[in-house]
Amino acid sequence: MTVRHFTRRVDEFWKWFSDNEARLADAIENIDKYGGEKLNAFVGEGLDLIADEVFYNMGGGFEFNFAAEGAAWRFFLYDYILARMPDKLGAKWRVNSGMPGSGEHNFGLRMDGIDVDLESFRISMAVDEKDSKADLRFYNEKLAGQEENAIYHAFFLMLDNAVGERLTNTVLGDVELAEAPEADSFPMTELKRRFTEAFCKDGKLPDPAQRWSVYRREPGKLSDGVGCPRLRDDIFVGSTNCMICAQHYDRFMGGEAEEGETPIWEDFRAFGAEPVQLYWYLDQNHPFDEDGRRTNDPLGARNAVWDKIEEGALGVGKDALGVFLGAAMGENRAYVDLLLFDPDAFQKKIVQFLGDEAIFFIAPFEPDAPTRLLDPAPFEAAIAGNPECLCAILETLDGFSGPAPLEAAALVEQLPRKARSLAMVKRASRALINNGDHGEALELLLGWGEEGVCDALWNWRVGCSLYYLDRPAEAIPALERAILLGDTDPETQLTLDAARQGIAPDEFKERRAVFDDGPETLTGDLGDLWTRLHRRHTWGHHGKIVEMIEAVPDWERDYELVGIKARALNNLDREGEAIDLLESVRARGESDPTWLYRYAFAIFYGSDGREREAAALLEKALDAGGPDEGTQALLDRIREYLGRE
Repeated sequence: MTVRHFTRRVDEFWKWFSDNEARLADAIENIDKYGGEKLNAFVGEGLDLIADEVFYNMGGGFEFNFAAEGAAWRFFLYDYILARMPDKLGAKWRVNSGMPGSGEHNFGLRMDGIDVDLESFRISMAVDEKDSKADLRFYNEKLAGQEENAIYHAFFLMLDNAVGERLTNTVLGDVELAEAPEADSFPMTELKRRFTEAFCKDGKLPDPAQRWSVYRREPGKLSDGVGCPRLRDDIFVGSTNCMICAQHYDRFMGGEAEEGETPIWEDFRAFGAEPVQLYWYLDQNHPFDEDGRRTNDPLGARNAVWDKIEEGALGVGKDALGVFLGAAMGENRAYVDLLLFDPDAFQKKIVQFLGDEAIFFIAPFEPDAPTRLLDPAPFEAAIAGNPECLCAILETLDGFSGPAPLEAAALVEQLPRKARSLAMVKRASRALINNGDHGEALELLLGWGEEGVCDALWNWRVGCSLYYLDRPAEAIPALERAILLGDTDPETQLTLDAARQGIAPDEFKERRAVFDDGPETLTGDLGDLWTRLHRRHTWGHHGKIVEMIEAVPDWERDYELVGIKARALNNLDREGEAIDLLESVRARGESDPTWLYRYAFAIFYGSDGREREAAALLEKALDAGGPDEGTQALLDRIREYLGRE
């Protein structure tokens, strides 16, 4: 089925308008003949070609107004509708994006038995030229003594009708209720003229898409040096011309949205427009500089992408394929946010301009949306010339939580076989297995059977996939080969035992997830305390690790058990307890790279102002030779944090 994108819907509307122009003109000139209900039903036939709820108003002089009704995001859509209006119609009809406002014409209304009009509102205005906004203070003697909320409601109701929706939504800054009329105040009937003089250049209304606001947020927390926040949860600063987009994303991602609330991306999609986020990983840009180092100007790289999209891919006016919604910088990724009017056309065009500056991903603008590689073709040659670029991405993403591992898998799957390697395939298959895509993982792995059959990790993942596909007879040989080739992970033996005993995958999952207080068994004891603690850590059962160690008598808890418990407390966001526990063995730990890493992790995430101390401990751990790549990753994270202070 052909998708009716916003561009197509708009063109269908203008065709309907052109076909019915004579009847619309007659309706304006003879409104009594049609009646409001009949006219609304007729105009609704055309507007329904765009969306179910498109608000409008028609007036004398062949005026047709698209009304925002308090939803400023509609201006992004209405402006495009106007841009695609046929010239023939534009010569006769005045079509506005937003209700235009009455200007100097005074009018009134009754609220709670009180008659108020524009003249009764006294306004003081302060223009902020830097931010292109006007801050207002107002007073209305007739409303003195009323509840403050009622007074504000009356003010904004009159304001929209006097100034117009477009000006109100694009230049209005802070609004305050004054205690008395101020010396420089003027009646609201003058406000539209003053707004126009201050903000309308060459007689044009200001463009909402050019009014930018900066937002800051606390980025998501990395997990034990190898975690990766969910998409957009790593953002620490961004700019947007549609603040509700950033607000809704955070609220819905954090589960804070109200029941039944419609997110902004669904509002846009109701019109056939698609909000998307284009992003890439900050440390994976290429090409390299002359010395083989990656360039380290992530903000400059993001702005360069913005410029290329603006100059060559997005278009303007009636030829626009979309508009910018914003951009953001995360600790792991850079983002450019777009509202696309014709996503298919944009996809074809964008790859011609971005080139191979980075490996780009694109996803719908909503939490936990499926992501995909923007296009593999432009950088296949670059990968062939610099395979370390792809390997670096896969190493970075390997083991991450959230959508990042699937992005890595998608990257590998979309590459031609000659550009892949066994290492890439193993990493990608891990992501697929963790996501439950065992069939897809198996297909990817079996394509490398000749090279993989002598590799322990390849055999483990083949066996794991086969087992969870309920093919235990085929899984057993692969799991046995993995162990013979040196796989010592307790989970490999555990899965092999389950396959040999005919335990169904669903039952196996349940037994893994929930344990009795007694021995952890499938049909018997599965190893000593160390093996069980390792397995718990592998499965992420950090709370159970704490319980198991606390069940050991105090006099039997040695230095190693203290360290394992501290690691579990760190993973449970109980860094304060971890600090106290690690302090109890400081005398021995200060020369142990693992203790240094765990203590640095705890004080960085659990204390304020100890970032430099944490960095020094990690440097000491690296000098001592360990404990793993997580040490360097955490040190880089802290250095980046300190660099932003």
